[in-house]
Amino acid sequence: GAYERLAEVFGRWTSEDTRPTLAFGMRLDHLFARVPPGVVRSHRRLNDKYGSDHFPVVAGIDFGPS
Repeated sequence: GAYERLAEVFGRWTSEDTRPTLAFGMRLDHLFARVPPGVVRSHRRLNDKYGSDHFPVVAGIDFGPS
């Protein structure tokens, strides 16, 4: 329930990479951020664990033309 509640408060990301973030197949890691309207958020899981039992999750935030 915690994930659903946080997603309600912070909103859902434009790109939801739903692959497991733990080596044994569970999705445990999530990103939450509150950004201004019109800002595009995305995230993806990297394919290398870099020695950890978790795959890193990387955020992308596009504020539009500068």
